Amino acid sequence: RLLDAKTEKYSGLKNRLKMPDSLKLEQETRYYSSWHYGAVHVLISIKEFQTRDVLAAKLNVPLPKIDEILAFLTDAGLCKKEGQKYQLLRSQLHLDKSSPLISKHHVNWRLRGLLAFDENEDTQLHYSSVFTVSKKDYSRVREVLSKALAEAFKIITPSPEEEGAVICLDLFKL
Repeated sequence: RLLDAKTEKYSGLKNRLKMPDSLKLEQETRYYSSWHYGAVHVLISIKEFQTRDVLAAKLNVPLPKIDEILAFLTDAGLCKKEGQKYQLLRSQLHLDKSSPLISKHHVNWRLRGLLAFDENEDTQLHYSSVFTVSKKDYSRVREVLSKALAEAFKIITPSPEEEGAVICLDLFKL
C-alpha cells in the first residue's frame, strides 16, 4: 500500500509539474465552464493582448463576453485593471484530477482543439492513433508521456510570454 501511495504521488501530474492549487469551488465552476476563461487568463500575460478589444479580436469573442470574463478574473484575483490594460497577477492554476469539473475542463480544450483543425496552420501539431500494446508497455508509454510533459513545463515555466498555446494529451485504454 505504501508503494502504491508513493507511485500515485509520483505519477500525479500536479506533484510532478509542481502546480499550485486552483480557485474556490464557486470560482472553479465558472472558470472551467468554458475555454474562454483560461484563454483570456493566459493571453493577458502577453503585452499585446492586455486590452479588451484586442482580446475580443484575437479570440473572436464578443466584447460583452470579454468584459464578463475580465470582471471575473479581476474579482478572482487572477488579474487587475490598470487604465485600459489588464495585468496578470496569478499565472498558473491546477484543477485536481478528482474534481467533478475535470472532465468539463478537458472537453472544453478538446472542443477548442477541433476549431484549430480548421485553421490548418503549419505551426500546429495534431496526432491521433489507435494501437495495441502490452500491459507492461502501456505503463511505460504513460511514463514517457508524463516525463515529456514535465520536460515541456521546464521550458514553458521560464519562457517569456509571447504566444498563447494549448497542450491536450490523451492516453487511455479502450
